[in-house]
Amino acid sequence: MRTRPILFIMILIILATSLSGCGILRKLFGRSGQTDYPYFCSAKKWFSYVEYKAKLWRPDAVFYGTGDTEANLDGEARKWEYLFDSPEANKQATITLQGGFISLREEGRIALTSVKNWEIDSTAAMLKAQEAGGREFLLRNPNAKIFISLITELPNSRKKQTAWFVKFQGTASMYYILIDVRNGGVISSQEVNFS
Repeated sequence: MRTRPILFIMILIILATSLSGCGILRKLFGRSGQTDYPYFCSAKKWFSYVEYKAKLWRPDAVFYGTGDTEANLDGEARKWEYLFDSPEANKQATITLQGGFISLREEGRIALTSVKNWEIDSTAAMLKAQEAGGREFLLRNPNAKIFISLITELPNSRKKQTAWFVKFQGTASMYYILIDVRNGGVISSQEVNFS
């Protein structure tokens, strides 16, 4: 009779870990989940957890942007690379969130400007980018890929400003838009032909 409650508790634990996005069961059964995990999320969705991991890495860790990642029309991605800097240790780290897992890669330091007042998430930035010409570009280039990153230095400029850099990349041209992270305003946009 005593084994019944224990069995019930074990089943509840297994169900809870499998439904929570935890990778424990996938690891036990040999599936990492990193290549076929269908979950898309915005850049901010798990940022507090990523930032917590960065502070465990180095207490003085400062966030300074995201790497370029392929995104969907909602501004969500399967993989986000968050870039952190530790001035005290003279190192930087890339914290990758992919497939329900998180990993940290430590690298040499490149001094960059930290992200401040990050109020606009990737989802709002993508919507604004579509309104500012991205949608028209996609209609002309239906197979275009979409990339997004959070940057602190504007391209082709030495101006330091935190912005979402959204690129719609077709086979013969690319359309990029810079979106202000504080108010969602369009900083600039440009179409570039590859030929």
